[in-house]
Amino acid sequence: MTDMVFLMLIFFTLTSSVVEMPNALTVALPQASQEGGTSTGHTVVTVTESGKILVGQDEVPASKLADRLKLEIKKDRLAIRSDRRAALEQVVNVWDAARIAGFKEVSVATEPKKEKKQS
Repeated sequence: MTDMVFLMLIFFTLTSSVVEMPNALTVALPQASQEGGTSTGHTVVTVTESGKILVGQDEVPASKLADRLKLEIKKDRLAIRSDRRAALEQVVNVWDAARIAGFKEVSVATEPKKEKKQS
């Protein structure tokens, strides 16, 4: 349980406001109480609903992801833009590959929760 709290603390301290990304693949980001995710200077990895992994605009097989991310390490911050319907295991695999590649900061992009209208 403390591990989960610690991970959430890291997540919220490392995330920042979302920046519009030109020509980015559209994914339905997960919702959270605070918006978080990518900002200038992050390497961006996108996980689609179907499980495709993209580094920038390039599709990369999961088996070669850590090697590909090592080429991007000059930024040392990585943001995962995962569709909310993507398998959690796929997101964890991307996170693990980022750590293997040497990224110091890894965050998950989110969008703010939509408030429900009460009648």
